[in-house]
Amino acid sequence: MNFGDEARDRSTAKDDLSSAWYAREPAFGSNFAIRLSLSESVAGASQDVEEALTEQIGRVNLYPDLAGEPLNGLIADHFGLPGSAVLVTNGSDEALLLSALAAVGTGDRVLLPERTYTGFRYVAEAVRAVVAEGPCGIDGLDVEQFLAMMPGAKLAFIANPHNPTGLRLPNGAIQELCRTAARVGCHLVVDEAYAEFAGPEFESALAHLDNGETAVVRTFSKAHGLAGIRCGYLLATGARMEAVRNVRRAVPFSVSRFALAAASAAIGDSVRLTEAVADTAAHREQVVRDLRGEGIEVVDSVTNFVLAHLGPATQALTERLHFDHGVTIRDARALGYPGWARITVCPPADWAAVFELIRENFSTGTRMWG
Repeated sequence: MNFGDEARDRSTAKDDLSSAWYAREPAFGSNFAIRLSLSESVAGASQDVEEALTEQIGRVNLYPDLAGEPLNGLIADHFGLPGSAVLVTNGSDEALLLSALAAVGTGDRVLLPERTYTGFRYVAEAVRAVVAEGPCGIDGLDVEQFLAMMPGAKLAFIANPHNPTGLRLPNGAIQELCRTAARVGCHLVVDEAYAEFAGPEFESALAHLDNGETAVVRTFSKAHGLAGIRCGYLLATGARMEAVRNVRRAVPFSVSRFALAAASAAIGDSVRLTEAVADTAAHREQVVRDLRGEGIEVVDSVTNFVLAHLGPATQALTERLHFDHGVTIRDARALGYPGWARITVCPPADWAAVFELIRENFSTGTRMWG
């Protein structure tokens, strides 16, 4: 791909900046356009998914299955769970919101890591909870402090692997978190959006669903490459899942028939998923190697993105890439990491072009413009 050199009018840039331009559609008018700001898959859908979507066009006049079938059953079979332990949702964000609506009332305390996925705070504020934050930063979550803050909290959110650092929790941490949640009566919702990328050492909270206080949220947006269809799911048992189902009655049919069909095709394609995960790992290694070769600090991510320290000129660099070249990476300042940028990993040909732009503006630790 080639970069477009035609700069956009900066007066329009202000409008884009005020409307979260990092999440807008790529600048199709440029010779080169790629969005590396939302940790999406840059690969297209499989042929099976495309065929499944096409088959649903003739049924677009009909509501989707109220129980989320056949996907609900396929997920249950995949994890060896009863169907009652699965709830298909409109992306993982709906699962997070439903969990909070079911567990929290106005003024209740919700615990989450500081400097983490912003959706956790948005959900807590939407249900008028009091937010408490446990220490979390470039080195990951301070598990001991988080455990100490659990008593008195009605709900706790954590992301494992973490967003935006890409770190997974150390061995044994998820077990301690789940056990403590059950002991103190705090509903722990673990967002495992990037679990498929995290490698064989990853410890999922799935093993703790039967403790009555643990729930797991996953998505088809990342490793499965289906961000555009908005499909995720909640895994939980007992009274916690029943409470979520009661809340869900207010938004029936929230998962489209296109999402159900596409995700059903994707979850059965283990070969495609394995290839996607392997390709992502290889591409991530290349991205990290290139950035570190230029003296840029990079966090040891296990996901499909990396967090790179571009320094004081990060804001200027991300804006220039976007508005002048149609390349979007995420300035992590709004996520609590000023001077850092989150960059989705991508295939070598695309990365070579993006890296050249970054490299042109970063030399021996000195930011050339800002």
